[in-house]
Amino acid sequence: MKPILVHVQHLFGSGHVRRICALADALADHGFRVVLVSGGLAHPEPSRPSISLVELPSVGAGNGLGDLVDTQGNPVDESLWRQRADLVRKTVLETGPGLIITEGYPFARRRFARELTALIRTAKQDLATPATVACSVRDIIQPKSRTDREDEIVRILNEQYDYIFIHGEADFVPLDVSFPKMGNIRSRIVYTGYVDAGPPIKRPAEKCPGDILVSAGGGIAGRRIYETSIRAASLSPDGSGWTWRILVGNAIGETDFSTWRRMAPENATVERNRPDFRQLLAECGVSVSQIGYNTAVDLVLSGTRGIVIPYEADGEKEQMIRASSLERLNHVRVLREADLDTETLTDAVARLMKSKAEPVPPFSPDGTERFLREVDKLCRPQG
Repeated sequence: MKPILVHVQHLFGSGHVRRICALADALADHGFRVVLVSGGLAHPEPSRPSISLVELPSVGAGNGLGDLVDTQGNPVDESLWRQRADLVRKTVLETGPGLIITEGYPFARRRFARELTALIRTAKQDLATPATVACSVRDIIQPKSRTDREDEIVRILNEQYDYIFIHGEADFVPLDVSFPKMGNIRSRIVYTGYVDAGPPIKRPAEKCPGDILVSAGGGIAGRRIYETSIRAASLSPDGSGWTWRILVGNAIGETDFSTWRRMAPENATVERNRPDFRQLLAECGVSVSQIGYNTAVDLVLSGTRGIVIPYEADGEKEQMIRASSLERLNHVRVLREADLDTETLTDAVARLMKSKAEPVPPFSPDGTERFLREVDKLCRPQG
């Protein structure tokens, strides 16, 4: 079989990299050879012998998402873009993939269109047998503020892409909610279901109802959640038995981390993110977190209800859409970041602990298996 080439570009947050790496691992375990092309400041480590990593000259986000910089923090120049595009073309020609998967693009990563166009053009025009091209996209994208941008995405998909793998459920949150022009797309659309990118979870016989677990992923956008939770721990009702465990991501420096540990009252523990996070989540009574893709999967799998504080900076709407959908099914309670303070957080936790509303299962996270079945149809001889 021909290899599968996967392109991923890290800029902000790690959820999409975790998801695409989980899919790459599954492809490798299923007998495929995978070429993982990565262009971020930090590259994923291949975990299977049949996964080859191609590191493009690194590009990352500078001050916010608006700037792109190299490893020295300098703006990306023409020479670096040319080097990346040349290496992408070289990789396609040397590996001869049968299937190419671009993570996010063209729904996202617009500024990388040059190298991705080069990748697809080479795969379609310069290989003896043109490769099939697919987009891998999460359940919800950031809605576009301009219709011409939506039209551009539709044009790229219709001209260059054969498939779109949507890692969500049409019955839960169809991509149309965040991209209204799905009906104009001619590429084949496949909903794979949600992808579980984490270790197994063993649900306990009983949860610890007074345990509150606070997390914010890598922490780059979690500072306010951490600080508010530490202060809220001091306001726990007398006799409640509430205990707070606040897991701090590595994007937070040691100075702030040490300060927060000193601030924490006796009923709060402040520590770094732990590898057993998902098991802690399954055992706690209430989770406090943002609500990215992987967090949503974690909450549903763990059976733990959460107070979710959607990331809404810079006009972001993705997490709010996901949060509202889960709230309708009694899985979470939404607390807007603009309303977040010690009193509102304490009140939200108390209300959720008292709630008797039963959550309705929103989806089954079997997206990896369903994705593999679709890739099998594309890449293995049928009959």
